[in-house]
Amino acid sequence: MFRPSTKFIVRLAIGIILVILLFFFVSPSAVIQSLRSANPFFLFCAVLVYALAFLLLTTRWRIIVAHMGGYIPLGEAYQAFAGGVLYSDFTPGRIGDFTRAILVKERIGIHKGTISVFIDRYIDIIVLTGLGIAALVVYSSRFASILPIFALIVLVIIFAGVTVLFLRNSWIFLLMQKIPFFNIPEFASHLQNAFLEFKNGKKVIAEGIILTLLAWVTHALRIILITMGLGYTLPLPDLFLILPLISALSLIPVTIAGLGLVEGGLMAVIAGYGVPLSAALSIAIIDRGLTMLFHFAVGGRCAVKNILQ
Repeated sequence: MFRPSTKFIVRLAIGIILVILLFFFVSPSAVIQSLRSANPFFLFCAVLVYALAFLLLTTRWRIIVAHMGGYIPLGEAYQAFAGGVLYSDFTPGRIGDFTRAILVKERIGIHKGTISVFIDRYIDIIVLTGLGIAALVVYSSRFASILPIFALIVLVIIFAGVTVLFLRNSWIFLLMQKIPFFNIPEFASHLQNAFLEFKNGKKVIAEGIILTLLAWVTHALRIILITMGLGYTLPLPDLFLILPLISALSLIPVTIAGLGLVEGGLMAVIAGYGVPLSAALSIAIIDRGLTMLFHFAVGGRCAVKNILQ
């Protein structure tokens, strides 16, 4: 039986407290009224757009796997991708996404799976960092708090660390092989071999960046559709640049998947376009709810099946 750790409970509690604190800036009854007034048609369209985003991101991952000599059918890869994101919904810094390697171990093995997810996440970090810097340069006046700046600092640190690991992987793997615990040397050796099988790295990363940028267009469109469901509009170009930086708040390992941090950042940005705070918070809540429900619906079966094995 699964028993949450003390750290998990503490981070979850911090996230819940942060969400509760957001209600000090708005009327709870106004938020409830906004949630009730949401147009189901626009919410349904938002889910469809999110499904398209997952198709783009799954395609990116399958390209990486293919250049490692592996193959995962689109349907299985789509479910595994959603299952990995589902796990990340309950982990700090979204590190749970690496469980995706376990979900496809029967297809490409745990070692290739781990390296493929690492490369996949690296492409994500490249795009997040680039768009985050652009957002602060172009729209710095719209950030009323230091949270986005803090998120960008975290992104740059992660980007620098992962880049070193990507470029100096042989040195890192050599260090890991000297750790005489829990079969780490053997695991590191297999990881290194899997990394060596990755071919055409520059080409794959370039293709991945293009697919990721397209996915962020759909992410921005999802927020716009939810906003339209409440009777407001937002500019797509602005959200395309700003939203990745808000999403990067989920990488700060203070709460579970950035709970409270992402909602607060998104509420502040949306309110900056003249949307009432109560409606802005409602949009953030709806977005969190819709995306998590999608992860459960698409990836839940795959995730649970692999837990029980």
